[in-house]
Amino acid sequence: MDEKVKFPSLNAAVLSYGEIQELAVARDNELFQIENSTLSKRQNVLISGSRGMGKTFLIYYSYHQLIAHADDTYLSILNIAGLAQYSPLDSASAFTRAVLLQLCREVWTKVKKRPYSELRETLKDGPHDIVLRDGPSKVVARIYRYLMQIERSQQIERASSLGFSAGAKGDKKARSLTTAKQSDILPFEFFEFLNEIKAEVLEPMGKKKFVFLVDEGNYLPAYDQSEILHRYLDVFTANNVQFVFSISEDVEPDASEFVLGFDNKIRLAGLQVEHTKELLEKYKIHSSMILPDELPELLYAEFSGHPRATIAASSRAQEASHSEGSFNVSMTHALNAIREVRLMLDDERQMLARSRSNALQSKR
Repeated sequence: MDEKVKFPSLNAAVLSYGEIQELAVARDNELFQIENSTLSKRQNVLISGSRGMGKTFLIYYSYHQLIAHADDTYLSILNIAGLAQYSPLDSASAFTRAVLLQLCREVWTKVKKRPYSELRETLKDGPHDIVLRDGPSKVVARIYRYLMQIERSQQIERASSLGFSAGAKGDKKARSLTTAKQSDILPFEFFEFLNEIKAEVLEPMGKKKFVFLVDEGNYLPAYDQSEILHRYLDVFTANNVQFVFSISEDVEPDASEFVLGFDNKIRLAGLQVEHTKELLEKYKIHSSMILPDELPELLYAEFSGHPRATIAASSRAQEASHSEGSFNVSMTHALNAIREVRLMLDDERQMLARSRSNALQSKR
């Protein structure tokens, strides 16, 4: 039992390109569609599907493939699960700001090879120790400061305090309330900033286009996902920047407004039985683990080829068998694992439904 563990992470964001290639199953057609749309046709791609269907895996697989075939294109992956942090009152309005902030951070740290702490240092109002000697660094820092700028307004709230100690007329008290807000980044401003960074920093490196791969949109309420896609049609219909956008399955992508911005729509479905078997072989904990012949069909019947559920149930069964000193996965362990994963999925669906219900109520 001292064989080296092979079981890889289920989080595609932490996998290397080689690991992603090794673990990929039945997504070649979708991969070609994304590459052909973004690089050859300059079209946007909308990826939809339920949680765990492989949207993030496809996003990162596409990112690595595009890097290998697009020397003139700057590529960036943006996780928008935490979009509310950019604008607590309206996640949709924060989208363009989040894209530009991500670009500033990446250009500063990956292209200019400077620590992010230096970029944060430029936010100070007074003198700071950061010296911006070259033009590109000055451009990035200036745009970053503008994006991070908070408009503060102050108002005085006055209240009367009545009582024995306040005297017959009452004691007038005042307190200062400070509110903060950020201006929306309008589409034309988005392109002005984008083109400025391209001209000053990226074009000298041979980068003339942008492709942004937007992941984890399904973690936002469906309303916010739809609002982003509707509100930024000017951004999504531009020909010098392409988006690969991941959304949840309950956001309807067939409305006419979506057609204007996204010419290619990919809806990820469950794997076929033969691909389910291939997936199980690739996601073994140990190369010498022996799976029951009927396990692929059993998992397919239970989860309809859902990749994450299939992997989760298989790995739990393998771990249970391995903990007992066996390389043979028993059907008892497999059935127990299926039951556990089914309960996990039910809990996740209920939690997601509550989250979306709360989000809708807050919008009213």
